[in-house]
Amino acid sequence: MILFNIRKALVCFAFSLFTVGALRAADINIDNTGEIPGSYPTISAGIAAATDGDRIVIYPTIYDYKDSLVVNKSLEFICAQNGQSWEFYGVINIVPAPGRTISFIGMQIVRHMGEWSVNGVFASQNNVGGTRCVVNFIDCSIYGPLAFNLDGFEVNAFYSSFWNLEFRMGTIVGSYMDRVFVYEDSPVWGVGDTVIFIGNKTSQTSWGLPFAANFVFKNSNATYFIANNFFRYNLFVDTAYVVDTNGWFINNTVEGSSSMTNWACTTKVNHRYNVVWLEGVKNTHAVNNVFYNTNGSGGCALGNFQGQNRANYNLFGRISYNHHNGWRDNIYVNGSLSYDGNGIISSGTGHNQGHPGIPFYDIDITRNNMGTGGGPFAWSNYHPDSQNAPGRARIYLLDIKSQIYSLTGSVPVKASGVHMK
Repeated sequence: MILFNIRKALVCFAFSLFTVGALRAADINIDNTGEIPGSYPTISAGIAAATDGDRIVIYPTIYDYKDSLVVNKSLEFICAQNGQSWEFYGVINIVPAPGRTISFIGMQIVRHMGEWSVNGVFASQNNVGGTRCVVNFIDCSIYGPLAFNLDGFEVNAFYSSFWNLEFRMGTIVGSYMDRVFVYEDSPVWGVGDTVIFIGNKTSQTSWGLPFAANFVFKNSNATYFIANNFFRYNLFVDTAYVVDTNGWFINNTVEGSSSMTNWACTTKVNHRYNVVWLEGVKNTHAVNNVFYNTNGSGGCALGNFQGQNRANYNLFGRISYNHHNGWRDNIYVNGSLSYDGNGIISSGTGHNQGHPGIPFYDIDITRNNMGTGGGPFAWSNYHPDSQNAPGRARIYLLDIKSQIYSLTGSVPVKASGVHMK
């Protein structure tokens, strides 16, 4: 039997997920200066002239495109100049339809100084069809929310930043945001689907939303895979809340700063000071995470939670209260923990102390480092511009086996994912 470990060759098997149609019909040029022949002066005019599968090509100018958009076709919005972005000021409303795909690439939604109107991207209504409406954000910067708390959408964001994210199904990778809420799908949608949340950073700075939380997962119809994220906040709030579902919570760094006890993995209802809340009656696996309260007068408690849940090989800083007897191989430190600004442990406690199994190995084929820097979904895969991975190619997401067993030595390999140059 031959064992192949192919993590180092992942990029060879990446295929783009983002195709608007089998054949792109036309490019619709948008230019608000009037200098480009045959162009439309506004994005709304371009949408009106477009048909499903067209590409809206937007020329960047010294003026942002101020408009209120209604997108009711399968379209791709992209900057006319490679590697640059296009600026938009206003609200974008997405009208769903079964199988509709809308992609925004290199978009910046801006806010003018002294103006407080709510800009952002919003779902206009439930999708009533049999297949989801897909909305993609790639390399976007949005000074406002992405609000998709309606049925029948799939929201995907790669290497983007925005305020608050509300959605029910999708994939969020390598992005920055204040807060995230994954809401309940209707039973006709999403049963058995998986929400993927990898390599992101959240940083809440204010109260006012449900559970006052940095990350809330409440979609019991879906499974989840939450890996290598840095959840942190500056006030006495919940950081992560995951309820009544199946999934993995792996290699995350979760940081609180409360003078009270921060509860990790607890069923304590409506507790005000949660670092991470994994409550449910189904299967939850919390492995290789770092839970830490930076406040020297506070604590971090590992409470009981229901069902066939496991919390093993995690690192807890400033621990208080009792812990579940069925959990094992966790490390408890009544003092400070050391990691960098992205939640990565490079040495000391937590380094090479995660789960010893081969599927959890770091990308350098050594034992798992706890926190965001460890495992096959390491932070540096998704943030090549960080100090941890200067100059590396960016790999957004790959669905690929970490081990392949063969009796003959010849194994066909199939994978899917996203690779952006």
